[in-house]
Amino acid sequence: MKKLLVVPCLSLFLSLTLCLGLLQAEPPMAPPAADDAGTSAKASTAKKTKTKTKKDAKSSSGTTDSAKKSASEAKKSVAKEPKQPAAEADKPAAEDAAKPAKEPKSPAEAKKAPAKETKQASDYEKFLEKYGAWDRLDKVYTNSDDPVVLLKRATMALQTGAPQQALELIESSAPFENKDMELQRLWLGGQAARAAGDPSKAVFWFSQAGQMLSAKERAAKFNSEPDLEILWTDVWRRYFWIYSANFGTMREGQEAVLKQTLDQARGVWKNNPFWEAAASALAGESTHSGKTPGDVLDIGDSDRNQIARTLAAACLEYPAEAKTLAANISTKEPREFWNAMAGFVAEGSDPSEAELHASFPKASIFWGSNIMSRSAAGRTDWLLPEDQTQAWQDLRKKNRSLHDAAKRYLKRDADKDLEALPVFAQYRFALAVAQNDDAARDLWDALENKRNLPLSLKVCGLLLFEEPLDNLLPEDPNAAARQFVLLPALSSAGGRNIRPNQLAPFWLRLEGRQLDNAVRQLWPLDRLLLLADWSNRLQEKATPELAKRIAFLFPDTEAGVQATLQLADVALQAQQYQLAGFYLANIDGNRLPRKLKGRYLELKGDLAFALGGYEDAFNNYSELLKTGAEVSDSSRIKIAFILQQQGQLDVAQGQLEKLWERHETMPTNMQAELLYYMAEGEHSMGNIDKALDYYLRLAWQYPQENIWALTAMFRAALIYDGMGQYDTAKNLLVTVIRNAETEQQREAAKNRLTEIEAKRGRAEERTKAGGGNMVYPF
Repeated sequence: MKKLLVVPCLSLFLSLTLCLGLLQAEPPMAPPAADDAGTSAKASTAKKTKTKTKKDAKSSSGTTDSAKKSASEAKKSVAKEPKQPAAEADKPAAEDAAKPAKEPKSPAEAKKAPAKETKQASDYEKFLEKYGAWDRLDKVYTNSDDPVVLLKRATMALQTGAPQQALELIESSAPFENKDMELQRLWLGGQAARAAGDPSKAVFWFSQAGQMLSAKERAAKFNSEPDLEILWTDVWRRYFWIYSANFGTMREGQEAVLKQTLDQARGVWKNNPFWEAAASALAGESTHSGKTPGDVLDIGDSDRNQIARTLAAACLEYPAEAKTLAANISTKEPREFWNAMAGFVAEGSDPSEAELHASFPKASIFWGSNIMSRSAAGRTDWLLPEDQTQAWQDLRKKNRSLHDAAKRYLKRDADKDLEALPVFAQYRFALAVAQNDDAARDLWDALENKRNLPLSLKVCGLLLFEEPLDNLLPEDPNAAARQFVLLPALSSAGGRNIRPNQLAPFWLRLEGRQLDNAVRQLWPLDRLLLLADWSNRLQEKATPELAKRIAFLFPDTEAGVQATLQLADVALQAQQYQLAGFYLANIDGNRLPRKLKGRYLELKGDLAFALGGYEDAFNNYSELLKTGAEVSDSSRIKIAFILQQQGQLDVAQGQLEKLWERHETMPTNMQAELLYYMAEGEHSMGNIDKALDYYLRLAWQYPQENIWALTAMFRAALIYDGMGQYDTAKNLLVTVIRNAETEQQREAAKNRLTEIEAKRGRAEERTKAGGGNMVYPF
């Protein structure tokens, strides 16, 4: 039965529930004792050596005598006791008495015993380890509970590209009694989690290991792990965001985890200003000194009221009235932002196409942050809830305009059937706000369970009445966490910043280096500001390090998806197919905009193609073509190749020839690859003359593309061989043999050349037999 890991309060870091127990690990198993016959075997071996010459001269009878002699020597070895080392002789007699006496082996057992002991199992393990045969080693260790063996197995799993297996081994183990081994287990757990793509769990394991070390030892250990400070920073950020949105029973435990990891980081990375800001944020204090770089657009009471009216009209699905109200917002940038919001809520138009305002980083990144889709189920959460009662259905049909609806239901008493509906109270409040009616405040106060209101009306409450955010967050922790990001952002966009300690103003103008400095020094925990800064940096200069950070912290955003796709592409080019698959598996392909979905499908197709899954590759490429997204020339070549494999030779050749029309715009390796597949296509269709022309042109024009040029020369040599032009075939093959990069390619050319030489010899013999004279048919 596997033992469960004993986890202290840091298990809350992962929000996991683990069983606690004080189970001890099994003691290390001693290696098996050496066979006693091994000592006397040396003497018998020496004796055998003297008689070797005689044995070799004998026939089968000599072989029988030798077998008898071996048996006789084995019997002697039973009676002869090996001498004990001095250390063994000094042991107390009581200890010796406690051991069971050895019984002498019977003659039958002696016959079975080998004359010479085989190498110990540990030697075999070292042999396997030396040559990296980790899969064999794992089989050797599978049935052992020895902590040393478990650590070896986990290490082997890591080294063979199976980090999840390593993590499972470590998690299933109880803590080790030996401090050094337990430290190694915890640290290995962090490395396994990190390799498996779980940074949060990795920091958990590293932090546990850090608790066992002194401050000096911890600093040395943490700094020995590549880029751990960056990983620690981003994991802390992410966990702080989760903690900030949690008002339930887990909050206290999460705070303890944040404090422990914060204290460790401040002790190790003392010169990083992030950790001082993090300490202030955790204490509920401001992360900045109060000075704001750049200037902030001022949204006055009039514009704030106009924004709330816009949202209320949109919530009631009056798009024309909502856009008219938005048009009366006095400042350009907020007016365009809230007009896009009104269009999305009232009629479902795509807000991502709204004009971006680069000078205002939080506003420019808002739509690309995917904050809207994460915080709501499309438009549904922004609108009044559905109700199937007849009275409500009649109301929705009758009121074609906002003005008529307000006239009917704000100033007059409604019928009893409507008054009984919870949605009707929300409806009247939205009408009052949209019409700027004084009754709005009383209607707001009368609303029950404000946590379940549409998001549009929650923003109205924040802007008009400064309702505390805690009163509006849903009971569901996941929904609360999502709205904890969205509602403060929109409230700030409406001119009321409800979390000024950690969040920059929404309409803060920052340009150039101002943005980067603001993130580093003033608001390092502002999610939108951080995303805006990193997105700009990714566009300017995409580095794998930055892409990894964005992909981890913002996986659902447009920038996060772009970063993940870049990482998948880099892994694919490096032939790290497992890593490329990991990145692609982290993307939800069903929710991507067309441009990103096209790139996602293309990379999925490229990965399947590289792994030889041509059918899967073709399906992904086919989906890619349906999206209308741009397809790279490299993928089009692969599509043509798959069509050739499927027997659609004419279609494939047409695509290849169309690509060749713009071949000068391609890199030379792609030109060579394209020309090769054109040659292969013509060859498969029986157009030998055209195929030969393509092969030879490729070998002549692209000699630097060795793999394509030599393969083309080899294929051309086969054609010349079939045509009986052996000298030309030979000349081509000699070049292939001389320049081949692989032994396989060289051997194939040599074998073919041998066959051609034989044919040339027979042809020459026939020529000589005929006298060497030309033969005329007439």
